[in-house]
Amino acid sequence: VNNCAAEGTLSINDQVLQRLQERQLTVNSRKCQFRMSQLEFMEYASSKNGIGAAQSKIEAVENTRRPMNAAETDLLRRLRHLFTSGGRERSTCRGCCCHLSCNETHTFLTEFIHSPSVKKRPAVISNMSLEAWFMDSSDEDQRKPHRLTPNQPASLDELKTLGVFSWKLNADIYETDPELEQIRKEQGYSYTDIITIHKDTLPNYEEKLKMFFEEHLHLDDEIRYILDGRAYFDVRDKEDRWIRIAMNKGDLITLPAGIYHRFTLDETNYTKAMRLFVGEPVWKAYNRPADEFEIRQKYVASLQGS
Repeated sequence: VNNCAAEGTLSINDQVLQRLQERQLTVNSRKCQFRMSQLEFMEYASSKNGIGAAQSKIEAVENTRRPMNAAETDLLRRLRHLFTSGGRERSTCRGCCCHLSCNETHTFLTEFIHSPSVKKRPAVISNMSLEAWFMDSSDEDQRKPHRLTPNQPASLDELKTLGVFSWKLNADIYETDPELEQIRKEQGYSYTDIITIHKDTLPNYEEKLKMFFEEHLHLDDEIRYILDGRAYFDVRDKEDRWIRIAMNKGDLITLPAGIYHRFTLDETNYTKAMRLFVGEPVWKAYNRPADEFEIRQKYVASLQGS
């Protein structure tokens, strides 16, 4: 790779060739390239300006598929931290600020960047229209909006840092929707069922609503798709504040395993939702405190770099 000065490049080339000769090694001229402007190796790019993160790897990590669990979220956040820092913290392969070895990075990039789902992720994932806001501390009816005064919105980027992702789909065609089918295939949502939450359709309606609103976590991601009506998901942010997410018809949301959250209807007292799972459905909820679970500890750790 070219040095800043031509004489510097020639001097380095002479040293390399001298060492090869001393060790009685030969050079395959057909595979050698000299005076290149940049050379990429794994996640690094070496140029006349030094060693930094390879732009192609930065773009690949930024555009990779959504993580499937807390452990993947943690690794992806640390990779993004490394790459978006421009590689300033790391100039060799002997360690870095985010404690990723070359082998870890290579394994992750192989699995995520070269996965077919990176190229096939539906464009609709960026067309999110959820509204979310930080909640007040009132004990008033849980079905009310509970906005602060003045209102303090929570952005979609803030939700993403918590591992909360969403899509906007056409719920009127959910049975044949190709976009929903594509999402299910890419994310591995192999099981679905439908629940209608209304006093006339849900057995033990009041008891279930009370249970849904207890702060809890799951050991797996929670995926819900609103087919009709409205509802709220409340999630805790990094400072343990409540963020209320308004769910409307066509909204599909995923909450990561290990996040403390709760669910309630709004004042319309009705919603119809599809529940999606990876593999067999798991209904078990663990009410707070549940910090002893490994998935909770991994989720909390994943927030440190966000």
